Amino acid sequence: MALKRMLEHWSEFRKRDYYEDEPYMWAMAIDLNKCIGCGACVVACYAENNLPVVGKEHYATGHAMHWMRIERYWDEPDGKADIDVAESEYPERGAHYIPMLCQQCNHAPCEPVCPVAATY
Repeated sequence: MALKRMLEHWSEFRKRDYYEDEPYMWAMAIDLNKCIGCGACVVACYAENNLPVVGKEHYATGHAMHWMRIERYWDEPDGKADIDVAESEYPERGAHYIPMLCQQCNHAPCEPVCPVAATY
């Protein structure tokens, strides 16, 4: 009954002036050529939003919570995996990093911590 009442009278349950009216809305851009995949932005997001860092066993059971992560893609022009990448003198050769951001914060903690200034 309570859910039905809430659905019928949803406007009564909204918080008035919940969102601040900002004169400007800002955006953040990421230079993917600069990103080195260090994860400083992820750590800053976890710390700011009080998210727990979980290990492999919790991650495997679906207990991981994150609003951002860094995707790593390997450059494989022939379509096959390079077997010798791990044994290479430069193991990060051919890696491309793409931060997957939440895009929710007005004052994003992930932006100022980037060591190579990929976020701006």
